[in-house]
Amino acid sequence: MKNSILFTLLCCITFLQGFAQNEEYKHVGSASIGLSLTGVLINLLDEASPDATIEVKSTPALQLTYDYGIKKFFSIGLAVGYQQFGIDAEDFTYTNIDDVDVTEDFSADFSRLNVAIRPLFHYANNDDLDLYSGFRIGVLNNRFTSDSTNDDLDIDGFENLTRLSFGITAFGLRYYFTDNIGAGFEINLGAPYITAFNINARF
Repeated sequence: MKNSILFTLLCCITFLQGFAQNEEYKHVGSASIGLSLTGVLINLLDEASPDATIEVKSTPALQLTYDYGIKKFFSIGLAVGYQQFGIDAEDFTYTNIDDVDVTEDFSADFSRLNVAIRPLFHYANNDDLDLYSGFRIGVLNNRFTSDSTNDDLDIDGFENLTRLSFGITAFGLRYYFTDNIGAGFEINLGAPYITAFNINARF
C-alpha cells in the first residue's frame, strides 16, 4: 500500500514538474505546410471532364504562427495562412443552368489569405512533448480571377470576398529535439488546412 502511494506521489510530482519546466518557454513560433480540402477538390477537376486538357497548379497551405503562453495549460496566438491555385483548361465540358452541354476553354486563379487568433489548451506537457487542442477565429479573404471563352462563367461579386472564418484544432503535437527546436503536426477542421506538419522554435 505504501509503495502504491509513493509511486502515485512520484508520478504526480513528475507531471507537475513537467508543467513547471514548460513554463520556462512562453513564446513559440511555427512554420507549417499543410493539405487543404480546397486543394483536394480543385485537383479532382482532372476527372470532371475526361476529354479536357486540364493543368492544375497549386501551393500547399502555408502558415506562420506565434503563440504566447499565458498559463501553464493555456496560450493565445496569431496565425497567418496563405494558399494559391491556378487552373488552365481546354475543351472543358459541363452542363449549364439551361441543361445544355457547353465546351469551352478557361483559366482561373484563386488565392486565399487567412488571419486568425487561436487559443490553445495544452496537456501532457513536459520538456520534450507538447500536446494541445483549441480553435481559431478570424477573417478569410478569397481572391478569384478568370478568363473564359463563354460568358456563362460570370463571377462578378466573387473576385474579392472577405468573410469571418472559424476552425477547430482537434489535435496538435510538438516534439522538441533540443531545448528550443522541435517539429510536429496538427489535425484541423476548417480553414486553412486539414492537416499540417510544422517546425517550431520556443524561447
